[in-house]
Amino acid sequence: KEAITVGAVSKNSEWAYFSSGYDYGSYIKPDVAAPGVAIISARASGTSIGNILDDRYTSVSGTSMATPHISGAIALLLDSNPSLTPEEVKYIVEKTSLDLGAPGKDIKYGSGLIDASKFLPPTVNLLLRYRLDFPKIVFRNDPVNLKITAKIPSAVESIHVIVTTPANITY
Repeated sequence: KEAITVGAVSKNSEWAYFSSGYDYGSYIKPDVAAPGVAIISARASGTSIGNILDDRYTSVSGTSMATPHISGAIALLLDSNPSLTPEEVKYIVEKTSLDLGAPGKDIKYGSGLIDASKFLPPTVNLLLRYRLDFPKIVFRNDPVNLKITAKIPSAVESIHVIVTTPANITY
């Protein structure tokens, strides 16, 4: 649960058949997806992994090719805000990903395709200042639990929340 697990997609954001996930009941893996199909990579002399392109490069597929995309994006995120906790990093990576496949987190794409462009400091700081957690999928007439966490240096004077039902009834 503490680690960020990675799924792989093609350059067209299609699920890679070798990228497996699982629903453990209390959590779903992978957490997020990244490009991992036909990734051009350096190769050591004398090796034959993947589709060899020339003496120095090969084209390889795997979640091991998707993971460096996630690591690099997280490095940029931490460079913009080194005080982030591992929990905050995982939250930001998942909440800013582009949802693919079935709505919500699923066993093929996790929370979706990582989108490092959303890691800009103003976006990151707003995500952490007003953290709103709710299910991505809600069925009609089922109760919805909302959790609001506010990190505000000064005292909070008031919070105003408006909830509108699918029938446009406002509370």
